[in-house]
Amino acid sequence: MSGKYYYAVRRGRTALQEVHCAGCVELAEAGGVRFIGTFYSLRHALQSARLRHPDCVICLRCAALQR
Repeated sequence: MSGKYYYAVRRGRTALQEVHCAGCVELAEAGGVRFIGTFYSLRHALQSARLRHPDCVICLRCAALQR
């Protein structure tokens, strides 16, 4: 099943560029949220996000939810 994924920059001392799934708690706290698209997995969303933001990573909370 596909899901909606977002790119966001986490605010704080270390600004992390992360890919989040829809409904992530940390997504509400992040700044500069952008809709990436609809994908079948978090890995596919990360591949797409890295085309524009090569240093982005997967949100750890979203990764744990998808296991």
